[in-house]
Order: sequence, then structure tokens, then C-alpha cells
Amino acid sequence: MLRDRRGMQTHWGSVTFTVVLLVVLGGCGPKDGLSRVPLSGKIVAKGGQRVDGCLVRFIPAGSTKGPGASARTETDGSFVLEDDRGNRGGIVPGEYKVAVSRMARPDGNSLPPLKTNIDFPDAKESMPHRVTSADNTPLSFTVTEAGGEAVIEIPEALFKEKRPAKRAGDDET
Repeated sequence: MLRDRRGMQTHWGSVTFTVVLLVVLGGCGPKDGLSRVPLSGKIVAKGGQRVDGCLVRFIPAGSTKGPGASARTETDGSFVLEDDRGNRGGIVPGEYKVAVSRMARPDGNSLPPLKTNIDFPDAKESMPHRVTSADNTPLSFTVTEAGGEAVIEIPEALFKEKRPAKRAGDDET
């Protein structure tokens, strides 16, 4: 404790705590002014293919604003979206393209979280080529103001399509 000019005690610890608390709370949440809704969901592969460990990306389409969102699926294909800026508040309502990727090792198991084919050079993409690309995916979903649950079905026919031939400079995915 210190005494100021008037002899009053100043509690610097309390002042410091209050300032830190205001800075931390002021920095929480998105600053873009867009409202978000919680969205969970499930990936369903109509051909019975595995959907554990998928990276699910919701990419804004049309006039939808916001950064998009992504999640990694659990063993049953379920997921909970987090926006691409790390905000757990959900996703901005609107139209989205949905891209799904699942890198798998030769034994069929998905890669561990935060690992890539650089860590596992023998890993290959196990999802149909068209659903892995934000530009080409036929999958879409409309997020309503209520949020809720998204069931994203990947048609069996997509799994039967051949992957495009590799060109010089293409990745090994």
C-alpha cells in the first residue's frame, strides 16, 4: 500500500487487477459486429465410408458475411463449429459451401489432430475430390438465425468418381 498526497491509501493490486480484467474482457468475442449462432452437426457418408477425423469447413457463399467456420469430426462424424477466427460463439447465419477433407494413413485411420501429410507422407485424402475443394464442392448448408444442427450428407456417387489425373506440381493429396 502507498499513501497519496492526501494521505489516502492506494491499493495498486486492486487497481492493476481491475485494469487487467477490463482489458481481457474487452478483448473477448468478435469485433466485426456480426451476430453468431451455435451450430453443431454430423457428416454422413452414404456409402458407409469413415467420417472420423474429418476437417469440415463452412465457406461463406453469396452475400453471407463473416469468416466462415470449421471443425474436426469425432469418431461418429459429429462436430461443433468454431469460426475461423477462433470464436466459439458459432457462425454467422447465411448460405455456406461445405468442404470436407479426411487425410488417412494406409491403415485407414485418420491423422491425429494438428498433423498433416507432411508428418505422415504416406497419408492420402479419403474423401471424394469434389467435396475437398471450396471451389468445387456440391455440398451446401443454410445456417438459420436459430442455429441448430447440420446434417451434411456426402452422396455415395461422389465416392465412385475418379480423382483427376495428377499434374506436375500438384500436391500428393
